[in-house]
Amino acid sequence: MNLLDWENNISSHKKTTEQYKRGSELQQEEIENQLIYQKNLKKYPDLSSKTHPLIVLSPYHLPKVATLPKKRKIAYLKHIQQLIKRVVEDNQSGKNTISIHNKQYPPSNMTCFDKERMIALNEMVCGECKGRCCLNGNDNAFLDVETIKRYMKHNPELSSEQVLQNYESMITEKTHLMSCINHAETGCNLARDMRSDMCNNFYCSTLKELNTTFYKLETIPEGAVVISRFLS
Repeated sequence: MNLLDWENNISSHKKTTEQYKRGSELQQEEIENQLIYQKNLKKYPDLSSKTHPLIVLSPYHLPKVATLPKKRKIAYLKHIQQLIKRVVEDNQSGKNTISIHNKQYPPSNMTCFDKERMIALNEMVCGECKGRCCLNGNDNAFLDVETIKRYMKHNPELSSEQVLQNYESMITEKTHLMSCINHAETGCNLARDMRSDMCNNFYCSTLKELNTTFYKLETIPEGAVVISRFLS
C-alpha cells in the first residue's frame, strides 16, 4: 500500500467513525426526546399526544452575542441607503418597475381553521429555536428594494432620510456574531413591517409540518412540547 492509499484509507475510516458516532448520538437523542416528552405528559394532566404534539428542533451552533462591530453597521446602513435611492429613482421615473409582493401563508387555497393559535404556536417555536434561519442574514438582513418600497408606500409621510433613520434606530449595541445584523439575543430587532418578505414569509420544515395540523378541525393542537438542542 502506498502513502496516498494509506492516507485515503485513514481519512475514510475517520469519516465513517464520525458518521457512526453521530448516528449513535442521534439515536440516543431520539430516546431522550421521547423520555422527556412522556415525562411532561405525565407531569401535566392537561397535556396529551393529540393536543400537544412533540416538536424537536434540529440542533445547531448559536453564535455568541457580542458588541456589534462598527464596520458591520456602516455596511448595513450603506446597503439600505442604496435601496432607498433605487426606490426613489423608480418612483420619480414613473416606470414603477419595483413590485410589492403580498404573499399569504397559508396559501389562499388552503383553509386554516385557527390562524390566531397557529401564529401563536409558530412564535413560540421560533422563540425556542432562537434564530437558525437568521444565520445567513449577514449585513443586509435579507432587505431588498421590494421591502423598502413596501415600507415607504405604507409610510408616505416619511422622507428618505427618516426611513434610513428608522432602520438605524433599530440597531442594537449587541448582536449575534456571524449572523444577521438584526439577530439580537431577544430575537429580531426590526418591527415586522420593516422586515423583508423573506423573513416574514419563511417557514422552516418544522413549522410547515406543525401547521398542517391546522388544516383539519380534528387535528388542531392546543399547544406543543418543544425540545431544542444547541451544539457547543
